[in-house]
Amino acid sequence: MKKSMQKILIIKPSSLGDIIHAMGIVASIKRQMNAQIDWVVKEEFASFLKSSSLVDNFLIFKRKKSLKNLLELRKQIRACEYDYVLDMQGLFRSGMMTFWAKSKNKIGRKDSREFASLFYNSTIKLSEKKHAVDILSEFLPALGLEKTYDYPSFIVDENFCANIKNPIIIFSDTRRPEKLWKYFKELCVTLLESGENVILAGKESSFDPDSLNHYKNFYNYLGKTKLPELPSLVAQAKACVCNDSGPLHLSAIMQKISIGVFTATEPELYGPYPLSSAKNFAFMSENKDKDIEKILNAINFGTLTK
Repeated sequence: MKKSMQKILIIKPSSLGDIIHAMGIVASIKRQMNAQIDWVVKEEFASFLKSSSLVDNFLIFKRKKSLKNLLELRKQIRACEYDYVLDMQGLFRSGMMTFWAKSKNKIGRKDSREFASLFYNSTIKLSEKKHAVDILSEFLPALGLEKTYDYPSFIVDENFCANIKNPIIIFSDTRRPEKLWKYFKELCVTLLESGENVILAGKESSFDPDSLNHYKNFYNYLGKTKLPELPSLVAQAKACVCNDSGPLHLSAIMQKISIGVFTATEPELYGPYPLSSAKNFAFMSENKDKDIEKILNAINFGTLTK
């Protein structure tokens, strides 16, 4: 008798980087179990997730957390009985969503906060000093699955900025000022003067982009790429250079040359995954000249100078 498809609810509302971290684990779940995947996600990130083929149903956690919106979300969650509910966020609000769900198997993180663990039947094993993706991979054995990491496919527009050949894409913005690397402009100048096509992307820049407009091989895409278009942009890249940010992890999961310059967080824990990949590089900033040398070597030779 053919086994019926299992239904799994993923609770990971935000942020972009955290969602991308979860995608490789969810892709592994979907392949190994042939499961229906429902995902509770903030509305601004649902459009991004729709650029992949991972999710069957989206349960929208709206930015404006009014009582009406929360009751609507509760209704959506309770409309289905799940074989497993996986709280990958580990906060009180995600714990409440887990509580609302109809399931005998509610699994959360042992490092959950704000009393979220009160709503779980079991928690995944954790050990210190693990990459964020390795932590999430512990959900796999909890489901009786092999601990593997899969690369999800993305629906991309092959014509998106197709006129720009093999660009180096620079994402210089970050939500946290302490994560900001200060020398993106100097890096751009070095790349542009060496003949590389450079796209400056993201919501905003850490420097004045107009100062580079005289370079014919410079393309200012700031604020011009919506979240669901990010995979189409990254798909064109020769390499992506970023702070510790969501686009760095998107570049890595799309298997592009992904270079992260870190100033505050630990590359071993938050760098492009997996760090063992020949295309992924992350290092702590030392000084302008050494940092730029490392980035150029990673782009051109596939290695970081020590």
